[in-house]
Amino acid sequence: MDKNAFSKDGYMINQPLLTDIKYGRLPSSVNGCGWMAAYNLFRVFGINKSPQAVHDELEKGLKYNGYMGTGPNSLFRYIKTLVQGAEISYSRRAIKRHVSGAKAGIVLYLEWTGAHYVTFSRVDDDGRFRFFNADVGNEMHVDTF
Repeated sequence: MDKNAFSKDGYMINQPLLTDIKYGRLPSSVNGCGWMAAYNLFRVFGINKSPQAVHDELEKGLKYNGYMGTGPNSLFRYIKTLVQGAEISYSRRAIKRHVSGAKAGIVLYLEWTGAHYVTFSRVDDDGRFRFFNADVGNEMHVDTF
């Protein structure tokens, strides 16, 4: 795995560099944001899982040979096995409520190229979070929701 895909503190932040790691039939540079987000979330919570282990465990549940990436429900079921109190939200109101008290989480949003998962981790009590793999390669992408 390309060491430049990681921040200095070990989070995955540069998905386009994962061209050599297949996730289903596609390279992780195309469809690997889900397993990367799970890895980053586990890291925030101090759960010791290697990127390869997270990749391999989530790859087993891929549908359509991975052409659609990781499904939200599959990702949530996997995260729930290791993160106590994990919740899933589908409405803006529920998301705002969950984020307001969250230490960290994963958000799935739509871009013009498709859907994308990113992990966020609270940096202060003013509603600012560090986002991983949102602004590709940016070590300290800090913003609000």
